Amino acid sequence: MSYLVRKFPFTVRAAYAGLQQTPIELEEASLNVGATRNKTFSSIVVPLIGVSVLAGALLSFVYCVSEVSTSLLLGGANYNDAPLTYWIRDVNAGLPPLFGAGPAAALGVLMMVLQMIVIVATNAILKTRASAMTGI
Repeated sequence: MSYLVRKFPFTVRAAYAGLQQTPIELEEASLNVGATRNKTFSSIVVPLIGVSVLAGALLSFVYCVSEVSTSLLLGGANYNDAPLTYWIRDVNAGLPPLFGAGPAAALGVLMMVLQMIVIVATNAILKTRASAMTGI
């Protein structure tokens, strides 16, 4: 729940950007031929902003994966459900060779690779609109 509260604005921002790029003429045309507002929203608007919402959700996922402060608070309460950043902290605090700075750094690199894969996928999905949402 805490991840949702902290990172949901990124998804909302992406959906809002998609709504701004949706031509109002399509909605007006749908209403003019007799469609209800609900039908217009579900048949016209949702398919047009679906890609933006997906990209925003992926971006929120990237930020959630690298969240440290929330991870430390949640991981301390329930170790079995602790996120990756909490596990990296525990690996770093242990003794070598299975624990220590080296394995923790390797886990950090894996986390960065995962984040880059998601960002590249988001940019590929959004194409020209990607820089507005991801900053890349």
